[in-house]
Amino acid sequence: MPDPTTQQVRIARTIPGPREEVFRAWTDAELLKQWFGPGEFTIPSAKLDVRPGGEYLIEMKPPEGDAMKLTGAYREIDPPNRLVFTWSWALMWAEAPDSLVTVEFSEVPGGTEVVITHGDFDGDEAGAPYRSGWDGGLDKLVAFFGNRGADAAR
Repeated sequence: MPDPTTQQVRIARTIPGPREEVFRAWTDAELLKQWFGPGEFTIPSAKLDVRPGGEYLIEMKPPEGDAMKLTGAYREIDPPNRLVFTWSWALMWAEAPDSLVTVEFSEVPGGTEVVITHGDFDGDEAGAPYRSGWDGGLDKLVAFFGNRGADAAR
């Protein structure tokens, strides 16, 4: 039974691309660097060892200030259906608890529905920054695939 004191962020978005390519955008470091992160954040470097037990390290840089390092390990890889991985800011903030991210990919009219479930967070407001971050990142993923379609049409 889930702990009633913890919260999860769940967000869904339709991405205008084929499921296999959208999945690849999450598992290919060079593609991930082009869209990952909220708003104006950039990804100067990403190392992904996409296999169960494999680890990742993503450097996220805000428009101003120092880069942040996100790390974790892949728990489940089921191409092109599902990714499950841990999320840790431990390299930055030792007190930040690890969390779990599940990303599901489903074919829908117009592309691929991506559903992200991220948690468990303590307290009602603890997940709010993650909701905002995933919203911004998914906006960038939509734009990334929209731009790819425009480039292919030329």
